[in-house]
Amino acid sequence: ALALVGAGGSGRSVLCRQIAAELGGSRLVLYVDVGREAGRRSLLQRICRAAGVVEGSSEDESLDALTVLLGEERQQQRNPPLLVLDGVAAAHPSTAGLARIVGAGLWTRSFKLLLTGGTGLVDELTRGGVDFHGEQVPEIPLPPLDREQSSRYVRGWLEATLASQAPRVIVSP
Repeated sequence: ALALVGAGGSGRSVLCRQIAAELGGSRLVLYVDVGREAGRRSLLQRICRAAGVVEGSSEDESLDALTVLLGEERQQQRNPPLLVLDGVAAAHPSTAGLARIVGAGLWTRSFKLLLTGGTGLVDELTRGGVDFHGEQVPEIPLPPLDREQSSRYVRGWLEATLASQAPRVIVSP
């Protein structure tokens, strides 16, 4: 497991999406925006849906089906699948069940975890009941984007999302 941490505006979500895109060619990558409104779906249900796993009648069955699928994928690809959980916040309703998912990943070794959230995320998760089974989970701090980086970020998104025939958007300081 690895944690990218920083304040809002640090670019941690963008970096996660970039990592997911680049690693997606060599392994299965599942990306779940934890902070996004999920309605009535639990975190495990959202992960199962991203993986294409048919949910079981219980959380245990769903978690078992997910780890079996990810374990099979690891054997086929020779690279462990990556589960990216973006926007993790300790003691938040959206992260209910996170401890079981982390535990399954560490116990079965069927997938790797990349977590993003605020500074001190790993300590907060540990205090909230997530057991990393004695493993050191590195936190990589990301400082906020400076003015120049923010400008490049906005321009990059504009280029990526505008249709080729769309009029040019001029960005000024």
